[in-house]
Amino acid sequence: MTNDPIVAEVRRTRSALLKQCGNDLKKLVKHLEAQRMARGRKTVSPTTKRKLPA
Repeated sequence: MTNDPIVAEVRRTRSALLKQCGNDLKKLVKHLEAQRMARGRKTVSPTTKRKLPA
């Protein structure tokens, strides 16, 4: 397997965030949701399908 610097950065960031949340995934999700709300961003549902023009 090759070392991808982007994947390595994502994994380091995930590890640091989990450490901040005491390695508790539920706390991490709450933390990320609070950040999203503070920034005024909307959640996009992957099940929502857009109709493409014909």
